Amino acid sequence: MTDLHALYEVIETLSDADKRQLMAYLQRQSPKAERQPRILDMHRGAMIMREDFDEELGDDFWLGEE
Repeated sequence: MTDLHALYEVIETLSDADKRQLMAYLQRQSPKAERQPRILDMHRGAMIMREDFDEELGDDFWLGEE
């Protein structure tokens, strides 16, 4: 029995929902070369880092306000 044949046998035991989930997963695993390239600066200004980003967070952040 080949590995591919064993795989088919396992797939046959799956429910229809599990088969659809497996198919969706496999489709997402396409080679990176086929994916569309990312566009730099597409959402420029969508997020702004505050000036106090590197400052330590106070106890009220971690423990909640009393």
